[in-house]
Amino acid sequence: MIDTPDSGASGPTWSFAGACEPADYPAVGVLGVPGVQHAGGTGRTLCGIRGRYLRRFLNLFEPQYPGSCHKCRALAEAAPSRPCGQERLHDLLLRDADDAPLRTDLLAGVRRSRSGSPARQRTSSPTPGSI
Repeated sequence: MIDTPDSGASGPTWSFAGACEPADYPAVGVLGVPGVQHAGGTGRTLCGIRGRYLRRFLNLFEPQYPGSCHKCRALAEAAPSRPCGQERLHDLLLRDADDAPLRTDLLAGVRRSRSGSPARQRTSSPTPGSI
């Protein structure tokens, strides 16, 4: 079983506070205006352009992209952040998982990363010639 971080240790306790992720929006283009990237919302861009003129891209809006809409950039950067993936998993485990040793181990593993950096996936790839 994995020990809970800081159990019995003096000093600060773990927190997800510094690990929030910025809000993300789909990248959107406006028909007839090439090279300008907007942040997509529900049926419109953050700057207010309506849906029938929009074309969705397969990537997320990047506020620092030189061709990004200045108004969308300001609104996207001002949007509230969201909990990191580890915090969302932690909350899901607390809310829905049965109290069992595996749940305890998973919670401790998620808490282990105080900075909120993504937990490493521990998988192994087949070595060349092993298949």
